[in-house]
Amino acid sequence: MKKAISLIVVLLSSFTVYIYSFTTIVLGDIYAAFPGQDSVTVLIASLPAVVMMLSAFASAFLLAKFNRKALVIISLIIAVAAGLVVAYVELPIAGIVACSALMGIPAGIVAAANASVLPLIAPDSLKDKVMGFHQAALMLGQTLFALICGFFARGGNWAGGFKTVYVIIPVIVLVMLFYPNVSVDSKAEHKVEESKSEAEESGSRMPLYAILLLGTYFLGCIFWNGWYLNNSVVIINEARVGDSTLVGGVNSLCTAVSMVGCIAVSFWMKAFKGWALPVALLLGGFCTFLPTVIPTVACCYIAAIGCQLGIMIAISALQTYIGLGTKGKNLTTAMSLLQAFEGSGVFLCGYVVPFIAGIFGESARSNMMVAAVATMLIGLATYTFMRKAHGQVFANAQ
Repeated sequence: MKKAISLIVVLLSSFTVYIYSFTTIVLGDIYAAFPGQDSVTVLIASLPAVVMMLSAFASAFLLAKFNRKALVIISLIIAVAAGLVVAYVELPIAGIVACSALMGIPAGIVAAANASVLPLIAPDSLKDKVMGFHQAALMLGQTLFALICGFFARGGNWAGGFKTVYVIIPVIVLVMLFYPNVSVDSKAEHKVEESKSEAEESGSRMPLYAILLLGTYFLGCIFWNGWYLNNSVVIINEARVGDSTLVGGVNSLCTAVSMVGCIAVSFWMKAFKGWALPVALLLGGFCTFLPTVIPTVACCYIAAIGCQLGIMIAISALQTYIGLGTKGKNLTTAMSLLQAFEGSGVFLCGYVVPFIAGIFGESARSNMMVAAVATMLIGLATYTFMRKAHGQVFANAQ
């Protein structure tokens, strides 16, 4: 019972990770409140992602040296404090930017901490499912934060939108009471997860397939974000198949499908085995490509379903494979890197993909085509090692 409560609390803290995401909801009102400072105001939405990336890289060191539970609590308290300062204190635009940036800390540290502890505390029947639950909690949090922020910020009260951080306070209390106070590198955890000899071996080096999976995640984050960054421009400005209403509907559907994909990942992995990751990436890439050649409303919705289902299954599968296949310090390092790649991938996608697409013509459509083809090629390339890796991971997990 105690372990079940701990598992639920960890997932609840995962729910709070992307608390900074609500800042985009009030960004328009902040622009209006601080005219002529657009170049600084835009940092309210972009700088938290940079902080997330930096804190995720730092978490590889922090989680190895300091108490995991304490780091989670401190990260969440910083986010709450930063949000409440904006909500109740009249600040210049630079102060708002700084507080918004601080709210990106949980996205780096808490996400990495939870991802490394979940495979350890989950019962055997859930070990191949918890990373999917973790990703679903992240997606659910972003969705609900947007709705809550809209409620607090009604009537143009952009500062009130920052009261959304109140949601985190009860989660902090639960984390203080029930978050598992374990060290991933402790001898006790090694005994639970593997034999002593396996622990010594895994502590000395990271398995080759884990390194290849990390490389896949890094490259994938650069290209599979092509749909996310370009679908609005393609739908409204280039294909002209709809307006912001269609974009909103398509992206809302993406969120719903993403959560389904996260939860369904274990069933997908059991069904496709060594082909699980390649098929997921092929599906995501193909559906990203579809509306670039058949620009219709129906294709936009089909793309939203197929792209997000495939990509989120791929993300959850990669995290599951790495979570089950690495131990001790390697697990902590790997999960920290995954979260760092998540933040840097969106940033790099905005530069790398347009640079490559510029060969064929500068347009959002070309960006999506390049991203789609690259995602499918990465999927095909993973089969060269995934068949063996799938067997090794699940043999080690047992």
